[in-house]
Amino acid sequence: MGLVLNDFKEYFSQDPEDDLFYDNHKPFLDDLERWASLCSAAFERATFISGCLNGKVYFISDSLAEISGYKKSEIMEKQTDFLHQIIHPTDRIFIGHIMQEMFFDLFENKDITEPNQYSSRFNIRIRNKNNEWIFLECMSYPIYEIKGKLHFSITHLKVSDKKFRHMFQIYFTNDNLRYIYHLKKKKFVLEEKASLSETELKILINTARGLKEHEIAREIEMDVNMVKYYKKTILKKLSVRSMPEAIYFALKQNML
Repeated sequence: MGLVLNDFKEYFSQDPEDDLFYDNHKPFLDDLERWASLCSAAFERATFISGCLNGKVYFISDSLAEISGYKKSEIMEKQTDFLHQIIHPTDRIFIGHIMQEMFFDLFENKDITEPNQYSSRFNIRIRNKNNEWIFLECMSYPIYEIKGKLHFSITHLKVSDKKFRHMFQIYFTNDNLRYIYHLKKKKFVLEEKASLSETELKILINTARGLKEHEIAREIEMDVNMVKYYKKTILKKLSVRSMPEAIYFALKQNML
């Protein structure tokens, strides 16, 4: 079914608060590993469970062990450090930085206290026992909340044959908003904003300022026919029918 790398009881012993006594949560935690294995089989993806607050890995599925090429005994020797040791160092640093940015930029003004309110997608590479780098596409969900804090997350991983690139997205279910980490700007931006080019954004902003097409052309030093062309691409990308509708959508989504 899978390997337990760290006892959940250890996690709950780290905090003396009454609501974090292990015995209070034992019925759920007893089923958590079995549930993770079932999810792994259902989605045909490798799986691991980690702590949201301490980053430790508590469980990995048999399928993740198979991908790594290591025997169960070898994994158990490394225990909670196993995944950290085989993840590409650059990817480990990138994900760590992104997690900090995520909480400061996106969660600061959001009440994220329950499971299923958000999910994240990202890419990592792991080095298998044959010293080969394996590209994994990852999908992570928070799964256990206790009095306003999320304590565990489950991550599903799938081997990819695509060319590797760093990527991190987070989707807020209740708001139906997806944020993408912009590698050049080094910050999270709305998916719609990420899909607009710099020129399209300039035209949208100047249209919102009330400038006519010939004024926008003069402002950004572009032929007026090109301004008209880019307006059409803006409407298509934002799935709207007019520039006033595009401006309303952009303002509503904090793009302007």
